[in-house]
Amino acid sequence: MTEEFEYFFELEDLAPFVPRRLPPVRRSEPAAPEDVIESSAAGNTNTDPAERSHPAPPSMVESKTELPVADSGGEDTTPRLGTPTEPDVAPVPAPMLNSATTSLNGRTRVRNLLSVHALGQFAFCPRAAILAIETGDESDIDEPPPRLDYLPTYDLERIEAAISEQLRHLALTALLAVGLGLMMTKGLMESNRLWFYPPLVLQIPVLAWCLELIYRLAVLAVRRQAALRASDRIPAPDIQHVTPVNWWSLRKAGFEARDYPRPFRHPELPLEGSPWRVLEQGSLRIPVIRSGAKSLTGRDGQLYRKHEVRLAAYGLLLETMAHTEAPYGVVLPAGSTQGLAVPLTSRLRAEAVQLLDEFAQRLHDSQAGRAEPNPPRQQSRCHGCLHGFPEPISQSEIDRARKSGVPLLVLERADGQAFHCRCGDRFGTAPPHKKSLRLNLRPVLAPSSQNS
Repeated sequence: MTEEFEYFFELEDLAPFVPRRLPPVRRSEPAAPEDVIESSAAGNTNTDPAERSHPAPPSMVESKTELPVADSGGEDTTPRLGTPTEPDVAPVPAPMLNSATTSLNGRTRVRNLLSVHALGQFAFCPRAAILAIETGDESDIDEPPPRLDYLPTYDLERIEAAISEQLRHLALTALLAVGLGLMMTKGLMESNRLWFYPPLVLQIPVLAWCLELIYRLAVLAVRRQAALRASDRIPAPDIQHVTPVNWWSLRKAGFEARDYPRPFRHPELPLEGSPWRVLEQGSLRIPVIRSGAKSLTGRDGQLYRKHEVRLAAYGLLLETMAHTEAPYGVVLPAGSTQGLAVPLTSRLRAEAVQLLDEFAQRLHDSQAGRAEPNPPRQQSRCHGCLHGFPEPISQSEIDRARKSGVPLLVLERADGQAFHCRCGDRFGTAPPHKKSLRLNLRPVLAPSSQNS
């Protein structure tokens, strides 16, 4: 007698092994609406005729979204659109729903997610935020530039490993310098130029490299001492005011620093993102961001609003994990371990949600051609903005832009040299970038059309 077995698989279990667009999966029992995933609007027999005539692109449909896990490498292949359908999801406000949420068939909901980075940019300049979304450019003037020496700053184990590596390099370089010195000595004793001058020429870069290695060792030694001498005093979870904090104190108090390369996604809000680091201890999750500026506060002594908004948004994302809380966040200045702890109060969280709603509405209005955001009132915000940096443009490029209808705002110098920038092309007005002011650029050509 032969026994027969029948196996059934969940669609999300097969996702790593098969293409994303799948035929309907057989089930032993009728599936609940929240468990059904539409694989193709054209291939599903249960799809309405209206939906079958307008199939959704594959990038707009996704299965269940899982919480990110720590991953030390690999490229993030998680689609940027999509969310699971849950019957008890709280309703989204109307402006946010119109601009950031769409329903395909009542069972699979598709959302255009806004990044926390762009939300922080919106608090700084709405135009920069829209450009960041449209161009996919996550760079920020206030983000720390890449370090050329690659010396670790925030990980004690990596600092000690780097010290050992630099010591090995210094020992080998010193041996090479000694060998070259012996060759030069022999050349002097025998009056042989071939033994003296070539080693002399090579000795100069070797000694320069020795000095560089000594400097790196000194820097690493200082960072190591700062880590070892830090106290374990940290802010209380219920702080109500911005409080100075030390990175090494948080680590010594038992917080583990983790990196989440894949973005968190909020189950209700159209928001995604992952902070630079997450400090974890028990149920506490502390988001940590970095700033490229030497100072974290403006002239009035107040913390920049973009930092508060970003930390509050990351707190909302981190608390979507079960049994976790984010009472405050930490922002660190460029290359420093002395930062500020910002309490993530209910008021600050509500402001972040309200700003997200406004951002979604302003983005929708701008891309629909209804209204464009005004430039920031503080012109100093435009002085170093990457989107307003003027770049040279030739007459042939201008002519091609006119023929193709590409929006272009030409800025002309007194000698006739033409420039343009992304912000000017997109919004039709010349931002007061410091280079534009220095070159005394003036707009001479209005955009030929508007982005839609």
